[in-house]
Amino acid sequence: MAESLLGTAFYKTVLSVREYAAGIWQGVSQAGSAKQEQPMTNCLTEVDLMVLSGRLQDVLDRELLYLNPELTPECLAAHAQMTVCQLAEVLMRGICKPFDRLLAEYRIEAMKVLLKNPKMAEMNLFLLAHECGFASRKAFKKAFVEYTGQTLEAYKESLAGSGKALIL
Repeated sequence: MAESLLGTAFYKTVLSVREYAAGIWQGVSQAGSAKQEQPMTNCLTEVDLMVLSGRLQDVLDRELLYLNPELTPECLAAHAQMTVCQLAEVLMRGICKPFDRLLAEYRIEAMKVLLKNPKMAEMNLFLLAHECGFASRKAFKKAFVEYTGQTLEAYKESLAGSGKALIL
């Protein structure tokens, strides 16, 4: 239960940072009909943003945390030695991707490397997807299509044409 509450808190933080990245904070008046725009202040300087963005990418590349299907923003922030709020700002302003999208991209790239290895051709595709950090088939399929622009079947055919074989 606590994990889902933390996820909700992070989601709200990401929404706040996303609104900042757009350059405005939009609020609804008490009547609920009129919107007000107020600029938000920067929490991180541009230098801090660059440093923390680099640190985050180094941690992801070095520690391969994205391979854990249960990776949370809190865990990633702790490994990167930053707060969850700093992580949210780095994701939205520095890397320009939400948490889930960033992880999906790293996971799909890991999957593509595995699929090009002839020794992996005998393994079940969804077993490999789980090893790359995807918790479900649905999440994997959706991320795969969004990131590669191809369905699994189309990707399978493109690898088959180059001598690779996959088991769906």
